[in-house]
Amino acid sequence: MKKAIVTGVGGQDGYYMAQLLSEKGYEVLGLTHKAEQTSDLSDNVRIVEFDIRNYDGLYKLIEREKPEEIYNFAAQSSSIYSWDDSRGTFELNFMAPVAILESIRDHIPSCRFFQASSAEVFGRDPVETPQTEQTMRQPVTPYAIAKNAVDEMVDAFRDKYGIFAVSKFLD
Repeated sequence: MKKAIVTGVGGQDGYYMAQLLSEKGYEVLGLTHKAEQTSDLSDNVRIVEFDIRNYDGLYKLIEREKPEEIYNFAAQSSSIYSWDDSRGTFELNFMAPVAILESIRDHIPSCRFFQASSAEVFGRDPVETPQTEQTMRQPVTPYAIAKNAVDEMVDAFRDKYGIFAVSKFLD
């Protein structure tokens, strides 16, 4: 049975991903900051209340669990709120995914990593519509800047270490 970790399983995208993987026969470890939001997920989804800003704990959890796949949907997702807590936004939206990438690099380089990105990296007035991966990025909020930075780190880890790591726009 394949094992996957899904962060942000208390949110809509993480919830649906955990459910889909469970239906496909995966053993799923769902990380959330509020476990009560996930009470109706399948029995194949093990829920753990966890703050992924605990980078050392996250690193060790990934080392211990050794999943084949990790899906990161955990994020502070409000552009407006990101101005009120820029540091917290950067810690959650950039540093936590980097901790995941480092753990994959150090312990399970065959693990596949998915990072949820955002069309907000293109700014308020994108230079083209619809946007593509080649559209010029113009992030203007702490949220968008952190998402843009983690997209760059995903690319860098993939290029430098040869791990399977991708970012995808979900907006």
